[in-house]
Amino acid sequence: MPGPSLIERLKASRLVQVLIVYLGASWVVIEVADQLQEALELPSWLVPVAIVLLLVGLVVMLGTAWVQSNPTTDAREAAGEVPDSWEVGLGDLVGEIRRGKMPHLTWGRALVGGVVALSLLFGLAGVYVLLGGPSPLRAPSELSAEEAGTGLAIVPFSVSGVDADVYREGMITLLGTTLDGVPGLRAVDSRNVLARWDEVVSDRERPDLSEVLEVARRAGARYALIGNAVAAGADVSLVAEIYDTESGERIGTARAQAPADSLMTQVDLLSVETARVLFAGGEAGVDLQHLSSLTTRSLDALLAYIDGERAYREGDWQGSLGAYERAIEQDSTFALAHLRASQALGWTTGPGDPEVIRHMEAARRFSTRLPARERALLIALVGVRHADIGAVEEAEDAVRRYPDDPDLWNAYGELLYHVGQKAMRPREEAIEALARAADLAPGVAPYRIHLTQHAIAYGDSADAREALALEAALIADTAGTAGYHGDHVAAFHLLHGDSVERAAALAHARASGPSGYLLSSLRGLHRLDAVEAAYAAMFDAEPRINFVRREYGRALMRRGRVQAALTALPREEPMGAEIRGDLFEYGLVPADSMRGLTWDDDPVGEAVAALALGDAEAFDSARRAFSREMDSLYATNPELESDPTGPRAALQFLDAYRLWKLDGAAAARQAMLDLYEHIPAFLADRFLFLLGTIDEELGDEQQAFERYRAAAETDPYAALRAARLADRLGETDEARRLYQDVLIAWQDADPEFEPWLEEARGWLERIPG
Repeated sequence: MPGPSLIERLKASRLVQVLIVYLGASWVVIEVADQLQEALELPSWLVPVAIVLLLVGLVVMLGTAWVQSNPTTDAREAAGEVPDSWEVGLGDLVGEIRRGKMPHLTWGRALVGGVVALSLLFGLAGVYVLLGGPSPLRAPSELSAEEAGTGLAIVPFSVSGVDADVYREGMITLLGTTLDGVPGLRAVDSRNVLARWDEVVSDRERPDLSEVLEVARRAGARYALIGNAVAAGADVSLVAEIYDTESGERIGTARAQAPADSLMTQVDLLSVETARVLFAGGEAGVDLQHLSSLTTRSLDALLAYIDGERAYREGDWQGSLGAYERAIEQDSTFALAHLRASQALGWTTGPGDPEVIRHMEAARRFSTRLPARERALLIALVGVRHADIGAVEEAEDAVRRYPDDPDLWNAYGELLYHVGQKAMRPREEAIEALARAADLAPGVAPYRIHLTQHAIAYGDSADAREALALEAALIADTAGTAGYHGDHVAAFHLLHGDSVERAAALAHARASGPSGYLLSSLRGLHRLDAVEAAYAAMFDAEPRINFVRREYGRALMRRGRVQAALTALPREEPMGAEIRGDLFEYGLVPADSMRGLTWDDDPVGEAVAALALGDAEAFDSARRAFSREMDSLYATNPELESDPTGPRAALQFLDAYRLWKLDGAAAARQAMLDLYEHIPAFLADRFLFLLGTIDEELGDEQQAFERYRAAAETDPYAALRAARLADRLGETDEARRLYQDVLIAWQDADPEFEPWLEEARGWLERIPG
């Protein structure tokens, strides 16, 4: 009797159905692999290898469907000759392979084989990361040369018959902008190159080749581009000789010639030729973006931008700002000019100036016209403004890719300095980044602002004096940046000066108020006495300014001088209500002390106080009042509604806080974490304390310790809790450091603090360092 026809066999095997199901499952696997590769920085070969395995699996699955549809398969299974359709039969499988036989295909064997193959693939990818593959946790200094790209140092051009201001240093900026787009190549930042040029060449017009190559080597470049620009009738002729800095050999020469009024064409042509020389005639130049697509199509705007860059490198912020604004007048979409204008303004008026924000928003709006390096810089700068801890990882990646760019290192350091506590990153990381920026461009005074502040806040008097001297030497030659130095000197005198200098520092604090750099130089628990003295001086001078009143009360509270804080801020005024709310969160006053307080325009505090007293109805009433207030605010100021750190976040806090107090820590934890992403940086220590409390209530002592420890940089109450958890977790060195900080912070505390001080002293006596 004849067997089934081919058509009948195909129908019986259901190959089409199997194919559809398998392709759907394969799509899911590829999507998961792609997401894991991006999230965990698994190796780039993960997805291609997964596709190859899935293609092999497709053949196996179709073969299995064909075998299982064979009419004789059921009879053989019944006779025990082959495994059942869903049986793996591991012993039989091994025996068949040893005898050199093709194993019988079953659905069980096919599925188990696929699972094992994919498990091995993902396991090997994980091992690759652990043994040295890409990882988001690596420090910037651990970047491989391949990831950073090969460095090319473009040195100042020699010029003849052309505008020296445009071609001598301007070509460093312009060529660098286009050549940065070549895969595997990195144009060394102009500030870095010119700083090394000043070290080696100084003012001499014609350095010899060995000196130029030394400049490139010091700048960290593998190649040096030595160019000249010469007027050739109505054209400009550009010639660039490229050298290998390691061997000193000339690799080749790139040439370009274009009309004198076609600067962008000149740069594009020379960039293409340079790329071809560097990549031995390959196709590297094909993907180069035109200079106009990365900057502007307006020659006048580009020339003004070059003027601005020169002034910016020299620290002439006002001069650079004027040039950038001229460029923007010619082309309002010139994103690079907007970005630099925001930086130049930020060094003089401060990052909160409306004009800084206007230029930064314009740079964001036209960011598709920014080179990759400057887009990364913009993300970091915006991250500082919005206290965005998500920007930290992007900035870290940027300095790995562009390790010679001082502006990127400074922006990364600024980001860590301002949001590092919120991101729970050690402050040393910020200082290392800022120091790197200062090393790359030692003549830029603002790069030293936070380095000086750190030396004052955490160093001894010798460290602080040395930092101030370095800062003063730079400011003497830098326009528009002397204001912060006076604040730093006042902070130093407040800490280390004699009675006359200290009195002058307090007078400076009274005159300047809280907006300068004096208070930001008094960070850490070791400087709380100086913070109190500065705010006391401001409080005496302007006792009705709410911000000063609040921060003076908090300075007293953090020093353990609770009674002085309660006296300075009586309960009949809103600031007195706020300070009592803070004290309640620390467990320093009972809930009854929250009754009858005057909240005035602080419905958030009123709502929190209502929960402390167990009055949910009063909480809901205060929340509704606050929500109506927010609706009115956004109706007249719609731009505030899109700000994640704006007033709307206070409503989210009230909802999360209500969950915590009425439904428990487990119900509120995720809501509080979601809110934490958007809080301003200055609230980080208070929210970390609350999150640590929630973690501790849930029994997660390790996470609570991490949060308390981060908050402990500025909050001694968090330091005490962190010290206790460090002791329980076996973190002896951390417990010792934290208990020592508690003793320093509360050396003049109220008598009620004595049990805590005894706890700290007793622990340090039992376990001396």
